[in-house]
Amino acid sequence: MERFIAVDAGKGSTKVAYYTQNYKTAKAVLFRTKVSEGDLRDDALEQGTVLMEYNGVTYKIGNGATREATQETSKQDEIHRLCAIAAVALCCSSKEKDTVHAAIGMPVNEWENVGKRMDFKDYIFPNGEIHVRMKVAPDAPILDKVFTIDSTHVYPETQGALFIGDDISLEKVGVIDLGHKNNNCTIWEQAELLHKYSVTGNLGGGKLSANIARVLTKEFTFCDEDTVMHLLAGSKDQRYLHTNSNNEAIKKRSKEIIEDELLKHVKDIRRECDLAEWPVDYMELYFIGGTSLLLADQIMEVFGKGIYIPHRPEFANCLGFLRVMCGKLLGIKIGMPEYIKNIVDHSADEKKEKKEEGGPQIF
Repeated sequence: MERFIAVDAGKGSTKVAYYTQNYKTAKAVLFRTKVSEGDLRDDALEQGTVLMEYNGVTYKIGNGATREATQETSKQDEIHRLCAIAAVALCCSSKEKDTVHAAIGMPVNEWENVGKRMDFKDYIFPNGEIHVRMKVAPDAPILDKVFTIDSTHVYPETQGALFIGDDISLEKVGVIDLGHKNNNCTIWEQAELLHKYSVTGNLGGGKLSANIARVLTKEFTFCDEDTVMHLLAGSKDQRYLHTNSNNEAIKKRSKEIIEDELLKHVKDIRRECDLAEWPVDYMELYFIGGTSLLLADQIMEVFGKGIYIPHRPEFANCLGFLRVMCGKLLGIKIGMPEYIKNIVDHSADEKKEKKEEGGPQIF
């Protein structure tokens, strides 16, 4: 079968969107960008983890793996490559050989260098027939998957945001992509990248959680980044340290620290845009990437209320890449899932996100 698959291989998680002409809309999945040695006989496979045998070596990929991606901006490394291949394999059939058209993103400062772009394109997906064996749960069967990458399309991160809505804005639009490691900031006009405004920095969610953990540790006792990320991902009114003794003073002070650090982080992002001479107050602004939702209130305070964030901003790039690729190869505008297709105006009253049946899966 002919399959169209787009991958956003982030430092924190790998997102993948896929489509065949049998689908009404695109579908999406994600898993942690982590790799370690594995064994297909493993009967205690952690949740959110898959096993993949590739080129005679078995890898554990996802939440239960131990080796994370490097903190370099470039994604031309073994972990990203293995996660990208696993992402494609997860979307392929075990009942037939598939022909795959693959799209993938890379940081805008890397993409703008034609040599680096071509090197990454040649590196990330191998040529010829690919054969992997996969196991997605402790008691699941081992599946043989065979597929060929027929074409590879490389896009700059942030571009996907332009194409997930019902209409494509041809006005000047700023897109700020807040991932785990990096922040990619670009300005587009007539859907063309205005190169002089491009910014790639290290103001992702990882630095945010590290800063908060450092300040909390200095003020109280040791606090790790995982604890901070758990707090940030939860309810906004629960963003404070939950001590065993239910200490009210620590609760109050830790909440103040976290709120201060969140605001400081967004101000740093705004400062980067100002230094790049962005006309921030005079154009539409789209925020994407998983860190965007964690910072929605602070983003509105710093950038103004006329900003736009998708319901599931972590999938904006891969779904947008998929729509661009399918438009190019099939000449159609594929449907977007309900949880992503309408960009939400956060200047309105905050709405509760609707959980769509058949929404994104987390392996």
